Amino acid sequence: ADADVYGYSRAGLKPYQYRGDGYNQAYNKVQIHTLRADWSLASNMKLIYLGGYFKQLRENSLDSDGEPRTLLSSYALVSQDYSTHEIRLVGDSDKLSWTAGAFYLDQSIYNHNDGFLLSGTGTNPFGPGTNGAVQITTFKQDLKSYAGYANLRYKATSNITIVGGIRFTRDKKIIDGTTQQFLHSFPDTNTVTFGGQTFGVVQLSIDPHKFDDIDRLESQFLTGPLTPQAHFGLSTTPLAKYKESYVSGELQVEFTPNDWTLIYAGVKRGVKGGGFNNGLVDLSDFNSVPVKKEVNTAGEIGYKLSFPDIRARFNGALFYYDYKNYQALSTVNVPKGPTIGLMNNLDAVIYGTEAEFT
Repeated sequence: ADADVYGYSRAGLKPYQYRGDGYNQAYNKVQIHTLRADWSLASNMKLIYLGGYFKQLRENSLDSDGEPRTLLSSYALVSQDYSTHEIRLVGDSDKLSWTAGAFYLDQSIYNHNDGFLLSGTGTNPFGPGTNGAVQITTFKQDLKSYAGYANLRYKATSNITIVGGIRFTRDKKIIDGTTQQFLHSFPDTNTVTFGGQTFGVVQLSIDPHKFDDIDRLESQFLTGPLTPQAHFGLSTTPLAKYKESYVSGELQVEFTPNDWTLIYAGVKRGVKGGGFNNGLVDLSDFNSVPVKKEVNTAGEIGYKLSFPDIRARFNGALFYYDYKNYQALSTVNVPKGPTIGLMNNLDAVIYGTEAEFT
């Protein structure tokens, strides 16, 4: 009596729980390799190389409608690999310690998404001979990032230290892909009965080691296009090629009147690179929601007190963050209607105080 027309009931559930009958499977394989080499160039100087390689294959299925039977479900495959190379030159003297270096990142990401619109006998509205519809979206994004940086720590007097750093970064990103909706005839894998009626359910399993249900759907059970194929990429929008340079840095002064007290004040500028709304909006509206770089100028004043006799520490600070083009997940209006996407909200300010005792 407490169920809706889809058989959904909150009985016995906590506020943050929902019922679902999908497979809700996940597979994730990760490889990580790192390499470090050090060369001593002088008694107070050395050269360091840091290299890394990361490879990931992730596949998951999700019953995403929150109902006790599968009406809307999604399946995703993500394959990515990237390599990093960094060279650091490190030196120090009586009053000055410093680091200078260069960094390079080469990343490639491939994403394949299958989103079911409505599936199951007696549910889908697409007519006889079909058992629902699926939206297939694929895209590939490549990123190359170059950076050079320098940091120093200078002891100006016996109790005053100046810390500074600067970093220059250049990002190059390219994205390309397609999205299209298809009718399908994948047979029911289960049934559910409520209100005296029996309805079909389509639940697809995943297995990255063999020819699974998603592979069968795309190769054997697509009966025809429901919408034209929409392309997004370099041939359709200038936003598919992103190039930008930005500078980040910091400057801080530290005062140590004694061995157990540190008082500091500093300002930092951080940058989060821009890019694309890859998969979070209808990709035919790719131009509608650009993603610009986010810049945070942060100021902080604080202190750190140590009490070695009782093995205790007390820290406190005042902070102020000023964001320009703050990036956040929001509902935005695109030509086809409200859609959730990554966008640049209005500028934001966060400020406050914090204290810690350990």
